[in-house]
Amino acid sequence: MKIYPQIQTLDYKRPIKNIRRAELDNDDVLPLSDDYIFDRFIIEKRAKKTDILSTAPLDAGLILSERIVSIVLQHNLPPHKVYPAIIQKRGTDVFYEGYYYFLFERSMYRHLSFADMKFHKVTFDERNQRIKEDIHKESLEEYLEARNQGIRIANANPNTYVFGHSFPLDIDIFGLGEFEGYVTYASERLKNALEEVNMTGIKFERKDTLFLRLDD
Repeated sequence: MKIYPQIQTLDYKRPIKNIRRAELDNDDVLPLSDDYIFDRFIIEKRAKKTDILSTAPLDAGLILSERIVSIVLQHNLPPHKVYPAIIQKRGTDVFYEGYYYFLFERSMYRHLSFADMKFHKVTFDERNQRIKEDIHKESLEEYLEARNQGIRIANANPNTYVFGHSFPLDIDIFGLGEFEGYVTYASERLKNALEEVNMTGIKFERKDTLFLRLDD
């Protein structure tokens, strides 16, 4: 029987601040220090052992097999850390070796051209019905200022993102954090490398609505 997510529980040696749902408030989206040392990821009994393990406790990073980590690390990556991951089958003394927690900075939203995107201010009426109102933001700073004031803002075109010229064109993996529900994007180059070794536990879907603005 298919179990999703395969990992539904995380035990850790010390509090893990801002890893479950990274906020857009500091210089780094994710803490990349050695203070974050994991103890065990608990995999469900009926879950299949695959190269990438889906996990509920974490929105950031990927749990990868050793062979896949070695391939990923050969590519162009954002700032990252790789931690040994202890995988224990729930309710047993069975441990799966050879897994790593690949934690990478998901701050590519900083390269978005906010002035060229459309946003909605989202509120709710007395019947809890969503109300959308057009709102314009010139920069990341304006967006963060609104968020800090408790204003809820959503991308008016949720499948369209406009990047400025600072976006690193050669990057092979990145995320947009809260803008895209913590989806992970991979380049065609990385996708092909992983498919060549028959990576298990993942399905790639093509995204044709990420636009780069390269004119300046």
